[in-house]
Amino acid sequence: MSESMSAAQIARNTVMRPVWKLIGGAPTMTMREMADHLGVEMKVVEGFWTSCGFPKADPDAYMFTEQDAQAVKGWIQEISEGALSPGAVTSLLRAQSYLAERLALWQLEAIVTDFQDRMGLDDTKARLVALDEIDQYIDLLQSQLGYAWRRQMAYLLLNTNREVEMREGKETASDSYPLDRCMGFVDMVAYTRRSSTMTGSALADMVQTFEMACRDVVTTRGGRVVKTLGDAVLFVADELLVAADIVCAIVERLKKEPELQPVRASLVHGRVVSRSGDIFGPPVNLASRLVDIAPRGQILMDAASAKQLKELDNQGFFAVSPAETQALQGLGEVEAWLLTRGKSEGAAQPLMRHSTLEMASPPVKK
Repeated sequence: MSESMSAAQIARNTVMRPVWKLIGGAPTMTMREMADHLGVEMKVVEGFWTSCGFPKADPDAYMFTEQDAQAVKGWIQEISEGALSPGAVTSLLRAQSYLAERLALWQLEAIVTDFQDRMGLDDTKARLVALDEIDQYIDLLQSQLGYAWRRQMAYLLLNTNREVEMREGKETASDSYPLDRCMGFVDMVAYTRRSSTMTGSALADMVQTFEMACRDVVTTRGGRVVKTLGDAVLFVADELLVAADIVCAIVERLKKEPELQPVRASLVHGRVVSRSGDIFGPPVNLASRLVDIAPRGQILMDAASAKQLKELDNQGFFAVSPAETQALQGLGEVEAWLLTRGKSEGAAQPLMRHSTLEMASPPVKK
């Protein structure tokens, strides 16, 4: 038996223990049998399975357990009860499965990388160790996920309540773009050229350092990361002063990371719509175009957002100055403005408002 086949056989024998722990035991049903067990057509089960993001399954292969059957049953019940529309129930299933896939990959890769670094293993051996030891981390990973989800949902609910309260007495927002947001893009310069000369591990380290640094600045200063694209990060904040502080702080922070490429950034205020965890609308497109033309190490704003920031910033935390007018694809001529820190004392201090969670009423003392 070849060395590679031996490793493959070891991996196969090792992986079944944690797999069965995760899926509820050894498979006992085919998709066809599960449909019969639930009293539904097989296309219903297949629809659930593919909505989870998995490839189509052989209907006669033993792949499923009672745990799977109960998940499908719960999904069908949610649809039949009608508390949410069938489309909404399926959309939630897709969203949770998509994020779970990314989360599981992130978790496994973090463990493999840790074994490589601490044990001096190559990638194959580190993965074999991960397969052998992963089951001892499953409960920890599940409990962390449950805690993080509950706290994130609580934070989002309080933020949403705050936003609705702020709308009272104001003109009703357009249904097309109901959310008032400040959004910033941060992009690494010459990423494609640099990445083509790097090893895989060095590239992964660079991207991770970039993303984690951006996330740390955004979240600790009161913003939210919308998405990361390897060499770029899109974030939002509810207040323009907070967003300006965040984007300046990101550029300042990344300048201190010598292994990273220089960055450029943009900041735009406007109305957007949110779907599937992402945001869409003309301001997003404008921010994306502005970051493309921003000079290395600089932050560009559009004229309207720069004017608004200047009006709000009565303590001189920031400075805005005309850059140049450029014709941007799909947007026509846009007047760009340069954003920098101001000379005010304390200009570099975080300007975020207190956490929404701190606004919750204290417990009633009996």
